[in-house]
Amino acid sequence: MFGGGTILAARWNHRKSTDIDLLGKPGSGIRDKLDNGYFEEFRRLCIECGVTNITMFPTTQTVTVVFPQGSLDLTEMDPLLKGEEEIYVW
Repeated sequence: MFGGGTILAARWNHRKSTDIDLLGKPGSGIRDKLDNGYFEEFRRLCIECGVTNITMFPTTQTVTVVFPQGSLDLTEMDPLLKGEEEIYVW
């Protein structure tokens, strides 16, 4: 799912977003894959795609991938508030 300012910029078209926030549901295994040896392979593949910096933040369980054009944040968390779920189609 998209989250953060990315979804707000897409929904309200009030600004150009230069980052993408991707959220995986808790238990999806994203963080486990990166923690259990796949991070170096992930880093190598990102660099091949033109990434200028990649950082894993253990406290927030977020991986930030920076491209010349912007950044991508990948984390495993529930992006929805209970009772506020909505599917938005552009």
